[in-house]
Amino acid sequence: MKRGIKNIIYNVSYAFFAQGISLCLSLMLSFILPKVLGVAEFGYWQLYMFYSLYTMIFQLGLADGIYLRIGGKKYEEINISILKSQYIILMMFQVIFGIIILSLGFIIDIGSNRKIVLICLAITIIVMNSNLYFGYIFQSVNKTKWFSTSIFIEKFFSIILAIVLIVIKCKKFEYYIYVIVFSKVCAFIYCLYMARNIISARTVELKVALKECKINICVGSSLMISSLASMLIIGSSRQIIDMNFGIEEFGKFSFSLSATQFILQFTAQISLVLYPILCRMKKQKIKVFYENTRLAIGVLLSGFLLLYYPISIILVKWLPQYSDSIKYMVIMFPILVYDSKMHLYGTLYLKVFRLEKKLLKINIISCIISIILSLIGAYIFHNIKIVALFMVLVIMIRFYLAEYVLVDYLNTSKKSYIINNLLEAILTIVFVLVFWFVNNIIGFILYFLLFVMMVLINGKSYIKCIDMLKK
Repeated sequence: MKRGIKNIIYNVSYAFFAQGISLCLSLMLSFILPKVLGVAEFGYWQLYMFYSLYTMIFQLGLADGIYLRIGGKKYEEINISILKSQYIILMMFQVIFGIIILSLGFIIDIGSNRKIVLICLAITIIVMNSNLYFGYIFQSVNKTKWFSTSIFIEKFFSIILAIVLIVIKCKKFEYYIYVIVFSKVCAFIYCLYMARNIISARTVELKVALKECKINICVGSSLMISSLASMLIIGSSRQIIDMNFGIEEFGKFSFSLSATQFILQFTAQISLVLYPILCRMKKQKIKVFYENTRLAIGVLLSGFLLLYYPISIILVKWLPQYSDSIKYMVIMFPILVYDSKMHLYGTLYLKVFRLEKKLLKINIISCIISIILSLIGAYIFHNIKIVALFMVLVIMIRFYLAEYVLVDYLNTSKKSYIINNLLEAILTIVFVLVFWFVNNIIGFILYFLLFVMMVLINGKSYIKCIDMLKK
């Protein structure tokens, strides 16, 4: 157990280092770029970032299938010849998809700015899915350091080049997109180098490679579609806002989301680090790990909401033109808590226990509800805040469903499940109410006192969590 904890700490430290660099980039692009670009220009930048999130669908679940099937194995145990053959097939399809997107950018009359976004997206599809393929292999065989280094390289070049553009006061959004694309290419080169054993391996027969691709796509498509549906819970709302309220409102709404996304990157990375480690543990040990950390970490995640007050104060002074975004942020911050919990207690454990089909059902149902409610909020109420409130509600329900499936599978106490989620829901509701209706400083004090009280009440949970890590 001690060795497992050391591996967790070792891998998480690398992950945190890489995500620390990613955090710097996110902060700079989220809070400095809006100062440099106009509201509309920043909107187009956000549009590219938004679309790039969905490039993973073009790998058709192949990388996800490999991730699930070889998760927990050692690097020396994997069949590199089969992995190389599948990579070649994957890249052939990515080039085809890239050409199709590129053609659409020239054929469809969507305006010059949106055309630039599509052209850059075509290149991004090829590069990002190559990085995703090797990144999933690295993570599944516990080579987290390699994956984290690729993130570091991408973010490092992005930061340096973005700073140069900001210093020379470049106000054209497309140059910032070019920086991101170039940085991804640098990470792509690094991944190829670290996977050189795979790249230099002999290929297998086409028939064998296609058979493996079919198996991995069948296995991974559920997880890929599940991930897509998960992203569409928020993504559909953003797209509806773009269609109904225009690029400037889309930019403001996206800005309020970006203020929370850099923290979500940390929790997502931790779940990726834990996956291969948990895969090697027996069900009973995983159950003990879950029971001893659930409440402690759940309440601590609610502490992230305290960041709203200092961030809102800074942003009001720094970016007065985004004052509407500050109002949306009161609603956006609970997303931070429940998405983080979904990463750490929903998606992670359901993948470990190969319950991805149940995860798929939960995400698809949540996605459909989100689309319906977003359309109601946008086209009936004509109110972005209502769209945001509906979005938070769906994300909370999705987490409750996912954790219930986990609790039922592990046969843990349903009473604890209800009490834990009730306490955290109270914290979330109080947060929204006090910052919505009360002065910010008073709201901060009231929420802080309630949070401290919750931590003290559940002190035994933290002691159990620490004791378990020491053993």
